[in-house]
Amino acid sequence: MSAIKAGQKYSKNNIYQGFYFEQHKHLGLYIKHRRDEALSLSVVSSWCYGKTSKVRRLACKLQSALSTLKSNLDDIVCAEVPPNHVLFRNGYNSEIDPIECYYGPTEFAEQWDNEFSAGFRE
Repeated sequence: MSAIKAGQKYSKNNIYQGFYFEQHKHLGLYIKHRRDEALSLSVVSSWCYGKTSKVRRLACKLQSALSTLKSNLDDIVCAEVPPNHVLFRNGYNSEIDPIECYYGPTEFAEQWDNEFSAGFRE
C-alpha cells in the first residue's frame, strides 16, 4: 500500500483523491450562496410564520448543516495546500488563498439579500 496524502481517503478497495483546488473554489462559492439563502429563508420564515414555526426550524437546520459542511471542507482544503510562508512567498494573492474557498464575500450576495428580503417585508 502506498502512502496516503492529505485529503485522500483509503478504503479496502479504493484511494479517493479528493477535490482539486479549483473544485474547492467552485464548490465553496456554491455552498456560500446556498448558506446565505438558507439564512435569508430562516429570517423570512420567522417574519411570516413566527420564530417557533417548523418552517423556520427546518431552515435553521439547513443553514447549520451547510455551515458544518463548509467548515469541514475548509479544514480539508487548508490541510491540502502548502503552509502560508510557502504559498504567499511572493505576496498575498486571494486567488490561491484556501480560506477564500469557503469563507469571505460572495458575488452579488448583498444585492440578492436585499431583493429577497424586500419581497417579503410588509
